[in-house]
Amino acid sequence: MATIKYTAPPAWFVRCMLYAGAVMVPVAAALCAWTAYDVTVAERVEGRVVELANSSEHVGWWRAGARRGRGLAPVVEYEVNGLWHRASGNIFASPPNYHVGDKVQVRYFASNPTKGRIDTPGETWTPSVTLLALGLLMGGFGLFSPRLSRRTKPTA
Repeated sequence: MATIKYTAPPAWFVRCMLYAGAVMVPVAAALCAWTAYDVTVAERVEGRVVELANSSEHVGWWRAGARRGRGLAPVVEYEVNGLWHRASGNIFASPPNYHVGDKVQVRYFASNPTKGRIDTPGETWTPSVTLLALGLLMGGFGLFSPRLSRRTKPTA
């Protein structure tokens, strides 16, 4: 029975993955803590979906990766102290997750009610959890790939 020896990736690649994970995990942990703080401190109010925006209409730093023209995100109006404000969702879906007229919960800070966010787990936790998962994946690869190269696997 022959054995196959796994070859390790280049050392520079392993170090890059390890360093990237070492940077991303603390940043993601801080982002998770900040999000948890936002969730506990922010006020909640009921809003109503007033339109569905195309991803090509909303291009910002967070939405820049959206596939242009292939999804719809809700735009919600909500009232705080007699003033109406708008918040748009960050998750574009086709078919859309919401329809015009749907009621949704919105979180906002009392000090700045214009900066509202739709209160769903996806809208709230996706950025921080995604960054944390990528950091753990990269860091884990950087830690364990040299060890995997020492193992041998028998072939039939």
